[in-house]
Amino acid sequence: MGTLTKTETSRKAPKKTAVAAAKRDVIEETRARAKAVRTARVNELVALIRRRMSAAVEAFYDVGVALIEIVDERLYLAAGHKNLDTFLRAHKLMARTQAFKLMAVARSVPREEALRIGLERSYALMAYTKETPEPDSPASLVEAGATFGGKPVISASRRAIDQKRREVHDEKPKSKATSARDALREKGVRWLTASLNRAGLKGAVITST
Repeated sequence: MGTLTKTETSRKAPKKTAVAAAKRDVIEETRARAKAVRTARVNELVALIRRRMSAAVEAFYDVGVALIEIVDERLYLAAGHKNLDTFLRAHKLMARTQAFKLMAVARSVPREEALRIGLERSYALMAYTKETPEPDSPASLVEAGATFGGKPVISASRRAIDQKRREVHDEKPKSKATSARDALREKGVRWLTASLNRAGLKGAVITST
């Protein structure tokens, strides 16, 4: 094969450049189309959240499901935000704690039971079941006829559920690490109290928290 002349080489170079440019255009167009789809979806979810929040209280579950999609699919990036916090603030939707509460319930409690129990009870029951030795769930507590403050789950107050959770927590045996830490804290309290008494502050009492 003969070598290419300068003229032939100059003819082929623009062709290669044109092909590369066409490929870049296709890639950019594909990316732009994908971004447009994600942006449209996150806008739909924001609109849904606004509608549900202004509608009946029972719609909290749908809000939680919408937020889960935004988080799991990282759709807040399509809306131009680096994380969920900035996304929520920019759209003035709700506080971060409320968003995580809604998502936690939507992830862990079946829809029918969550709507029956309500958001606050569902969330409180989730915290309670984490303290119990049995693998309970809010739904199983309803089915078992559990009571809190003398009332069934469906009508029990969140305060009563939280009180029961604290009681269960306090009754759990402490781990060796926790026991050792508590003993060390008490020893430090006794030493500090004695030091204050020796310094002339008779009757000074330091308590451990």
